[in-house]
Amino acid sequence: MCIRDSRELGHAELTAVFAHIAEHAELYRALLGPEGSARVIDHLLRRINVAVHVNRVGTAATTHADDPEETPPDPAAALLSGALMGVITDWLRRGCEGTPEELSAAVAEHFEGAVARPA
Repeated sequence: MCIRDSRELGHAELTAVFAHIAEHAELYRALLGPEGSARVIDHLLRRINVAVHVNRVGTAATTHADDPEETPPDPAAALLSGALMGVITDWLRRGCEGTPEELSAAVAEHFEGAVARPA
């Protein structure tokens, strides 16, 4: 896959995440907001971490899908997972201004270097 293809795929994946969040914004706002659930936040963060790790290292998604604790340490995945949760919570707090595509375009380039597969 060429660099352009992987950028387009990354943008499409981020857009899909943001579209899902927008579709269920009230629920996510309640769960992730100031009166939300630390348990849900932890669960989502762990799931995002697995997804980022799988995308970074090319591991089959089924390998770690059932137990995030089985995912090997991946500091870059942890960084990206936390950043993505920050973007999501900020976007929800601000009323989901802009489309999922616009939000994805605004952050995708910042994720590109960190998502690159290790050599």
